[in-house]
Amino acid sequence: MRKRLLKLTSMVLAGTMLVSMATGCGSSNTTTETAATTETTDEVTASSTEETSTDGEAPVYGDNLVWDGNVPVNNGEDVSLLVYAPSGTIGDYYVEWANNYMQLRPNVKIDIQLQTEDVAQKVILETQNGTAPDMFSTHNGWNTAIVNTCGMPWTQDRFNIDGLLKDYVGLEQFKYNDNIYYIPYGIMTSGIFYDKDQWAEAGLTEEDIPKTWDQLIAVAQKLTKVDDNGKMTVAGFGFNGNISFLLETLNYEKGLPMFDKEGTPIIDDPIVAENIQFIQKLYDEYKVNDRNFDTAANTFATGESAMIYNWGWLTYSLKSTAPDKNIGYFQTPSFVEGEVCPAYGRNGGDSSLAVSATLKDEAKIEAAFDFLTYLLANDDAVYEFDELLSMYPRKISLRENQEKIDGNVVFKELKNYVDRTVWPGPVPGSYADNNYITYVVDPIFKENADIASTLTSAQKVCSDALAEEGNWFFSERDYQYASEFIK
Repeated sequence: MRKRLLKLTSMVLAGTMLVSMATGCGSSNTTTETAATTETTDEVTASSTEETSTDGEAPVYGDNLVWDGNVPVNNGEDVSLLVYAPSGTIGDYYVEWANNYMQLRPNVKIDIQLQTEDVAQKVILETQNGTAPDMFSTHNGWNTAIVNTCGMPWTQDRFNIDGLLKDYVGLEQFKYNDNIYYIPYGIMTSGIFYDKDQWAEAGLTEEDIPKTWDQLIAVAQKLTKVDDNGKMTVAGFGFNGNISFLLETLNYEKGLPMFDKEGTPIIDDPIVAENIQFIQKLYDEYKVNDRNFDTAANTFATGESAMIYNWGWLTYSLKSTAPDKNIGYFQTPSFVEGEVCPAYGRNGGDSSLAVSATLKDEAKIEAAFDFLTYLLANDDAVYEFDELLSMYPRKISLRENQEKIDGNVVFKELKNYVDRTVWPGPVPGSYADNNYITYVVDPIFKENADIASTLTSAQKVCSDALAEEGNWFFSERDYQYASEFIK
């Protein structure tokens, strides 16, 4: 696999990385919630397709990466682990599965501390001063710090990497410096969510699912509502807060990648300008969205947007903002009906726990990798995490489980195009969130700046900013259909 390791950056720069809002991680608060995980649950969740056991024996999970509850950890002697996870549903997930694990490993105590501040910044600082937790949740937005400073590489003598690579799709591209430090549970990408009730109210059926952007505009106009004064009350197609991602998707559909072959951002390009003009028309000519509306996710939850462009994390958000909403999902349309686009956007995904590089106690290291194996070998544990954020499973046994795939409103559509989405590498969060949005999206869509001059200026500013970020692993050209890119 070809990866380009771009220029090293300082630890201080890595420490300032913020995880993208699209992942639902991070906060500005500084409170730590401690989740008591010493009590065990009454019942251990197990996958009938993976569990093998006989009376009196503990379960065994996995195909090639195998977790065997009958093989003791630390010779059965007591050992404890401190784990940082973000507060909320993801943190609750780790509390649940730590409890399940401890019921099977009573000699291992796992203390999940739920963080309401940014996990990345806290782990980076505590790694520097030697007080880091034994394990911590990860995201590729702070890959630099995980790989170079905070994370322990997974080695075959401590973790069955060979089995992992056989059981999961596409993990070779997540090797950094020839090592694995964490893995994405699944593949998150973008698509179109719609409110089925508003859809039906507008007289639309599944036969009206658009295949092209022109068809989507026509549907969106039917879904749009205005009051007697002509003020929009319901956007037929919301995308506020997601303009940069939508622009990337439109570029990919026309064969334009995010970066050239050397890893330099492609910004000052006629296709980018053309797609910006298309997005502007959605506001001004087709009138299916309002610049003054809140984000797509928030307006979808309140019913102020009937259909939106969003990443899969929306389903996680809706659990708290609109748990009873009746949603549908379909693939982002193309410009020409029937064409297969070079790509339908980029992908990412929330990731596994990592083991701290500062961990020296062999008993703790053994327990940490055993807990990782338990989580990643168990179909139920993996599927629950994937389902939280609508991440299409990388675990092969789950991909082959048609009941689980077709029973999920997002997965049953994603299976048709997920392989046509691009993993460009762990693009630094501060570049995507600050530079690209600050110098391209905000001036054009909020300040009505001239497109041509803005793109020319942004090309230099954003290229320099990404170069200064350094040490990110550019892998866009490893995409299996990269030969279809026009640059």
